[in-house]
Amino acid sequence: EETVVQFRNSSSEELIGNGEHILIVDEESLLQDIAVQILTTLGYTVDAVCSGELAIAFIQKTPVDLIVMDMLMEPGMNGRQSYEEIIKLYPEQKAVIVSGFSESDDVKAVLRLGAGGFIKKPYSFEQLGRVVREVLHT
Repeated sequence: EETVVQFRNSSSEELIGNGEHILIVDEESLLQDIAVQILTTLGYTVDAVCSGELAIAFIQKTPVDLIVMDMLMEPGMNGRQSYEEIIKLYPEQKAVIVSGFSESDDVKAVLRLGAGGFIKKPYSFEQLGRVVREVLHT
């Protein structure tokens, strides 16, 4: 309920997507679900996977406009390793990095590699909507 109120109060037109395809990469299914709900509500086409390996397999078959990727995923590849592999396939791949921690060395490395934005968990409806839109339109 809170989200709806927050959404109405924010200048929601600024946050609305145009059906762009976004892939959520997060090992925590609850956080995946929240991100999917937020971005679907904002008008994006959204898929979700729970690991970097699955993200790479997904985009090999289905390129996406933007990846929203968690930095820390256990076991397996972390966000930096996953993004390094993804940009070998799609050098221009847009991404938003998500982390419960402030900008770590890995986060900074991924931003240098070309990810367009960073958002700290926990994030609000508006924060996620804003960073996604900014990165898609730069």
